This record gives sequence, structure tokens and C-alpha cells, in this order.
Amino acid sequence: MKKTLERRYRDFIGALPECLAWNILRFLTVKELAIVCQVSSQWCSLANNNEVWKVKYHESFICLPRYLDEQYRCWKEIYRQAVKLHFNWTNGYAKRLELCGHKDKYGILNMEP
Repeated sequence: MKKTLERRYRDFIGALPECLAWNILRFLTVKELAIVCQVSSQWCSLANNNEVWKVKYHESFICLPRYLDEQYRCWKEIYRQAVKLHFNWTNGYAKRLELCGHKDKYGILNMEP
């Protein structure tokens, strides 16, 4: 006679309202968020929330990216780029790049009366 295993866990994050679940996930580390993404598609969706990654970015980095409008920022991607940049700078992978402009001469024509 086989006994069926009783389900001993409950999806407490999935049962919560999204805003409350996001607030809980904000306290996880980046490594823990990666693990949470593997639990279920619902948890993955919650862990990839833009507000969660905005908090992670501000916890790790001081400067703010200025190149995008606030509404179009994907904070997870900005976090990834900042981590990669920091890694490259601290490990000496940054290299000097010399930019050379053109040497053509241009005249300016003023058409104002």
C-alpha cells in the first residue's frame, strides 16, 4: 500500500497581492532573485519586476544613468550593464580608446540680416 506524499508547502508569494510580493522580493539578493526565477513562471514574473531591480540598482550603485527617460528604463538591464562596467574597471579590463576626428575645414555662413 503506497501512501501518497502530502503536499507540505504552499505558494505564499503567489497567494499575495503583487505589490506585497514585490516588497518581499526587494529584500532578496541578486543571486536569490535568480533562484526565485526558477521556481515558477509567476515567481519569475514577480522577480523581474522593474521596481525590484530599481531598488537593487540603487543599493549597489551611487550614480544614476542619465541616458533614458524614467518611464523607459529597464532596471534589470541597467543593473547588468553597471555590474559589467564595474567588473571591467576593477579587474583592469578597461582600455584606452583614442578618438580621432576629421581634419576637414568648414566655413560657417551666417544668413541673419
